[in-house]
Amino acid sequence: MHIMHVLGGFGHGGAEMGVVRLINKNTDPSVRHSVCSFGSDVSMAQFLPADAECYSLEIKGRNVLAFRSLHRLLKKTRTTLVHVNNLAPWFDAALAAKIAGIPCIQTFHGVENFLISNSSVKKLVYRSAHKMTRTVTAVSQAAASLLHTISGIPLESIVVIPNGIDTDDFSPVENADRKRLLRKESGLPETNLIFGCVAALRPVKNHEGMIRSFARASREYGRSNENNPLPLLVLIGTGPLEPDLKQLAKDLACDDLVIFTGQQSGASVRKLLRSLDVFVLNSHTEGLSYALLEAMASGLPSVVTSVGSNPELVQHGSEGLLVRPGDEVDLTACFGSILENPKSLASMALNARRKSMTYSFSQMNAAYACLYQAATIA
Repeated sequence: MHIMHVLGGFGHGGAEMGVVRLINKNTDPSVRHSVCSFGSDVSMAQFLPADAECYSLEIKGRNVLAFRSLHRLLKKTRTTLVHVNNLAPWFDAALAAKIAGIPCIQTFHGVENFLISNSSVKKLVYRSAHKMTRTVTAVSQAAASLLHTISGIPLESIVVIPNGIDTDDFSPVENADRKRLLRKESGLPETNLIFGCVAALRPVKNHEGMIRSFARASREYGRSNENNPLPLLVLIGTGPLEPDLKQLAKDLACDDLVIFTGQQSGASVRKLLRSLDVFVLNSHTEGLSYALLEAMASGLPSVVTSVGSNPELVQHGSEGLLVRPGDEVDLTACFGSILENPKSLASMALNARRKSMTYSFSQMNAAYACLYQAATIA
């Protein structure tokens, strides 16, 4: 079986990393995986195994003939199943697969643009894609409900396969001495309270609001206590907003407290997560965030917006704190409550790890394997 994973782009992001991990964890020698990006960004290809090909169609913007290029690639590579991710490439991927006479599966992770368009034309396109697709999946119940709202596709026709993580790969730090050593190896101070975020520096993640809220909280709470070292905010990832965000930190006079690590390898991300005290995700929208699951598995309490599946993962005061999306006053207050009472983190850390254990990568992998087999047999 040859599965072609199709995405609008294969740059740094949660859905893209999910595809990488699904491919890397493949243990079935009869299954071969490839990736096709409609756009030119294939920077995530560096994380694929050597035997997984990555292709780019080099398509810029909307192209009504995009399906033709993909169809040629499917025939050339003798693909037997198409697994398309998210909405942008769905219609073209489903049409190319139909012409090629092979099944198509869709997985909806969430939306990049939080100003969702519900135009009748788009709904018609999505419903047409649905008719050409063998199975439509979503990464959470919240994502399934959102897809139903956007597309008009019956909710009962959407199969929910929750994202899963390897909780052996992501695990809590053993003790305080080990955390200090990890921080030293990563170039981080050993005793500061450190907040951190793993996310591409794109508008939907709202790092801008995070930095403004953190700067305000550090002035009002962190700098007011001279007996404690200043809190830090570590931003792990890269993206188009990086220069603007660095300038914002300077303008707010908190550039000494905000650390930009750039893009990191998987091993470095795991080490950095275990070095943090609190995870922060200030997104406008989410599906079921891999980054949040990995942080929780690493024993981190989280401050997250109440969007997508975040409230399913984090109950306010249990696994972390929930804030209203786009509400910088609310986020500042959450930062402040932690800075004033860091002892509250210990119980939330235990609860976060416990909750993450219910999101198993092996279960997710098995569910997709069953879908692949059923689609090619039918």
